[in-house]
Amino acid sequence: MRSWFHHHIWTHLLLIIGCILSFYNNNIVLFLLSLITTTLSIFYHRNHEREGVLKKSESFSAKILFMYGIYLLSQTNNNLILFIGILLKIIIFLTYAITNMNKKIYDKYHSLIHILGGILLILFNIC
Repeated sequence: MRSWFHHHIWTHLLLIIGCILSFYNNNIVLFLLSLITTTLSIFYHRNHEREGVLKKSESFSAKILFMYGIYLLSQTNNNLILFIGILLKIIIFLTYAITNMNKKIYDKYHSLIHILGGILLILFNIC
């Protein structure tokens, strides 16, 4: 198992904070989606990204959360939040696509998805 201090693990911290904020703000759908996705992602990365049910479950859950985030952005009246959210979504999508097409850079850059996703999750909760 990978250490809790490995960058693929500790970079989930902002996602965990976003989960807590979602619960505190009584945003049950966002809380449940982010909690499930973050938990699966942590275990997937602790397990060194092995093939199997965990990988498929984490991937499916992450895609659902990503799409729900797009829905949330479509509901905002705040143009600044919309701009920042779209920008973060584009960077997250490109990082996902590029690191999955080129496994040589996966280890170095994939954690950016956790950090940017966590920022977006926090943004959804404070605005």
